[in-house]
Amino acid sequence: AAGALREAAVRAARWRGGNVAFPGLAERAPDADPAATTGPVEAAGADTPQG
Repeated sequence: AAGALREAAVRAARWRGGNVAFPGLAERAPDADPAATTGPVEAAGADTPQG
């Protein structure tokens, strides 16, 4: 549990310091496959109800 809290705190600190639209993408490897990074995001956000 302590490890999860520490990881969450580190991510929050990284996101707070950045001025980007999608701060989570900064954690991805720069040489990641574009299809792997865009596919799931589009599929997840396509029909997700806002509520």
